Amino acid sequence: NESVKKWFVCWWYIKKSNGLPSGTNHTWLILGSRFIVDLQFDKSLFYLNNALKTFEEHKDYFSQCNTLNYLANVYRSMNNYPKALEIHRRVLHLVQTHKLPSDLAVNSHIAMSYLFNNMLDSARYFFAKDGIDIDKNPEKINDNFAYNRLCEFFDGAGMPEKVVKIAQLSLQLAEKNKSIAYERTAHEMLHKSYINLKNHELALKHYTRAQQINDSLEKADVSIKLNQLEKQFQTQKKETEIERQRALLATNQQALLLNQSKVNLLNKDLLLKQALIAQQDADKELK
Repeated sequence: NESVKKWFVCWWYIKKSNGLPSGTNHTWLILGSRFIVDLQFDKSLFYLNNALKTFEEHKDYFSQCNTLNYLANVYRSMNNYPKALEIHRRVLHLVQTHKLPSDLAVNSHIAMSYLFNNMLDSARYFFAKDGIDIDKNPEKINDNFAYNRLCEFFDGAGMPEKVVKIAQLSLQLAEKNKSIAYERTAHEMLHKSYINLKNHELALKHYTRAQQINDSLEKADVSIKLNQLEKQFQTQKKETEIERQRALLATNQQALLLNQSKVNLLNKDLLLKQALIAQQDADKELK
């Protein structure tokens, strides 16, 4: 979200300083970026692609890069890492070809895309452009998702010492941000790596903590499901009561109509009796 805000502010000031109108294409861009925050990726892609099309038609290369950065963010969030990398490469090409501000190609984001596609050497290259050395100062990455990916990569390469170093950073960041899911993953990676390093004491420690988090998450999940069931039950009770009241109302209405019909019959009978009495009185007068 911070990167979204950064690029939007950058775009806004450039457009304002150049006196360029916003137009429908920029409205699409704003809507597309807003739906990223709301995790409505289909809507975000729809608006961003429409914005990109109009920027391409007007040869607005700066806004094309800006929009492509948003699109890469969407595809990364959707776990479509090859597509995110493809888009980042398009940004690089536009920046180099049209001599655009180099900041439009966000090195750390490009490095992440290479990392998520298991292209570690390229990831190292773009991380280095931002002063990040995966071996010497990986704490500068400051991203749990990236740490997890690095752990997976080093684990697959049979390098448990590096997994421990990265997983510990991930654990610290997860605890700082109170991210239980990332904390659990870090403990699981540490457990596995310490087993590989024959340090069974620390392996047991992290296994125990991972299980405790699993238990707490399961309890939380059960609690959520119970609350949902309780809400469903209460809703059904209300719906049943509403139906009962409707049925009772319908019955009362039928009873009321029946009583009204009886009253109407009694009124008719009374009128007939009154007419009969009046006829009898008239007959007596004639006699």
